Amino acid sequence: MGLTLGGVISCLRFVIRALQLSDLNRCLEYSTEAHWNQTEADWRFLLANCSGYGFENEEGVLLGTTMAWEWAEGYSWIAMVLVTEVARGQGIARQLMERCLQDITDADQRALLDATDMGQKVYSKLRFSGEDRIVRLFSEQRSGEIAGSETPAGLTLSALSADDLAEAARLDAQVLGVDRRAMLADWQTRLPNAAWKLTDESGAMRGFVAGREGRVASQLGPLVADSREAATCLVSQAFKNVAGPIMIDVPEAETNWVATLGSVGFEPQREFLRMGRDQVALPTDWSRLFAISGPDFA
Repeated sequence: MGLTLGGVISCLRFVIRALQLSDLNRCLEYSTEAHWNQTEADWRFLLANCSGYGFENEEGVLLGTTMAWEWAEGYSWIAMVLVTEVARGQGIARQLMERCLQDITDADQRALLDATDMGQKVYSKLRFSGEDRIVRLFSEQRSGEIAGSETPAGLTLSALSADDLAEAARLDAQVLGVDRRAMLADWQTRLPNAAWKLTDESGAMRGFVAGREGRVASQLGPLVADSREAATCLVSQAFKNVAGPIMIDVPEAETNWVATLGSVGFEPQREFLRMGRDQVALPTDWSRLFAISGPDFA
């Protein structure tokens, strides 16, 4: 039976089961305990659109979670690998991952994730590897405007509306390699002040930015653009319209872009490594992806 020894929950018997909407409060409790940025709205989206795995002891207490977002293109994005503090160190996360990975393999999907430095050690033992590093930049308040944030010649800056989502999803899929239309639709309604687009004279979309509110800070991304000038214009417009703390996860290799954001007060907070199992990688065009959507949403 489940025992509490010195504040640590020991799980001698357990079940791994599907997460349900009724688990939302406990899921939010654990991501908050880990000091992560997820809100209730994030968890509602994840529970509605992903395969969720919960580690439950025989007393019916949920102790850990893992989510897998299955994409039609044959990839599954793993996120929200969480274990409550009092139950850590007993292999719960590994058991959740092994169950999740078995289902992904059985469905002929390919597994990917973004890992913290600590997580990399765990995931490498499960045959994950990668090269693309992401740096999280954080700012309590922006200090001025980015130099060169004017709208590029021949382009028009305007708000990203619900009518634009199909084209934004098409552009996003071109750059990342998967269709995230459901996510973009959700975020466009949750943080519309962060959603902007650039169109050319023919009306074709040449870039966009979106974001969502977070528990700690608003998260900007994805940010997709044909050039750094276009990306600068889009992100500057979002900065002007989103108050309070902001975090944005950008490719670490783009040092000039990192420096551009640093010029208005963004500082590195943590890093992630984009990893795929058995050397799998998304067909990402990093020359046009200036910010990811966070490690929970790729």
